[in-house]
Amino acid sequence: MSAPVPIYLLRRGPLSPDTGGPNRVVYDLMKRCTENGDPCRVVTVNGSSTELKPPKRAPQIEANSLKQRLARGLNRFSYGLYLQLLRDRKRLLEHIAPQTTRGSVIHAHEQIAAGLVFPQLKLPKILTVHTKGSILKDVLYKVHPHIAGTWLEQHYKKIERAALRSANAVTFPSEGARKVFAEDYPDLLQRVKILRVVYNGIDVSGFAVKKHTEQEVLSILVVCALVEEKRFDRVIEIAAQLKAAGVRFIIRHAGDGPLREEYLQQIRERELGDHFELFGSLPNERIRSLLDESDLYLLPSERVIFDIATLEAMASGLPAIVSDVGGNREMLVDGESGYLIPPDEIPSFVDAITSLAGNAGLRSDIGKNARQRVEQRFSIQQMYDEYQSLYEEVYQRTRK
Repeated sequence: MSAPVPIYLLRRGPLSPDTGGPNRVVYDLMKRCTENGDPCRVVTVNGSSTELKPPKRAPQIEANSLKQRLARGLNRFSYGLYLQLLRDRKRLLEHIAPQTTRGSVIHAHEQIAAGLVFPQLKLPKILTVHTKGSILKDVLYKVHPHIAGTWLEQHYKKIERAALRSANAVTFPSEGARKVFAEDYPDLLQRVKILRVVYNGIDVSGFAVKKHTEQEVLSILVVCALVEEKRFDRVIEIAAQLKAAGVRFIIRHAGDGPLREEYLQQIRERELGDHFELFGSLPNERIRSLLDESDLYLLPSERVIFDIATLEAMASGLPAIVSDVGGNREMLVDGESGYLIPPDEIPSFVDAITSLAGNAGLRSDIGKNARQRVEQRFSIQQMYDEYQSLYEEVYQRTRK
């Protein structure tokens, strides 16, 4: 028999190297399928595709059109979100059905999408959890806080639990991610027959290795959304202490979020404007340019599952100075391929940066080790091969 054919399942697109999270992972998997000549498909509520492009998008609606205003109004109430779930289930099942063939394996990258359709499908089913614990805590409460304590909250929990009950295998992008999720659903994870950690990978060949030289001004790169858990306020405090220590530096940030104006105000109040460049959201190509222009990477986040931006910095030969939490502990070796620092120990971040500021040789050594670690453990080919092996294992088990 030929190898199982994966059907990658997401609720919505687009697929692009400029997206993050599960959409980026599915894009990379589709890209590797195409390069290897292997069959695969992707399904979202808007359609399906066998090519390296997103399924066709639904027609765009003007942001202030009557239809869009009504949709936004409905979604402020539980009933509107419930109707959306019903529509999504119908569309996903309609798009999956024509794609299934003998040997198909469905691989969902979002719990709600999986919970909506897994119970109705007789295919082998794999769920990859990309969230920090339950999707309710990590996503839904932030986007729709009004559902907390309502009947719809219980409905979402029912859908997420259905995904876990129906899955033949569940994977996580790091051991840290598995532990966090197990805190929310310890009973269900114990029943899953196959639990696996499959690290997200990147195409290392797309990143040039930084040639470190002595610099008058140290260039520090930060890539993250401006949300509370990323703790950009710590970056500002680190900058203040670096300035007080007489270090010449510039911090360049890529990313956007609801706290942008608040952080800009903090930078102005602390008279740090000359030390920051906040670019907002940038395409992947521009971020790669920033990696090449930078001397080190910094991210003192509160919680981390498995940060692709940190992985890309390591692949570029940059020393990464990151929080000693979650997936970071699996990604790099402290003092060898980067630095792991307790997230609230600001002076330790400052000391690590200061030690690297005037030592291009040390930056180069750590950067080379970081690149080598990514090549050996976190390549996109390794991720792809592990998933292909899992598809075969799940398919053979479900045939018995």
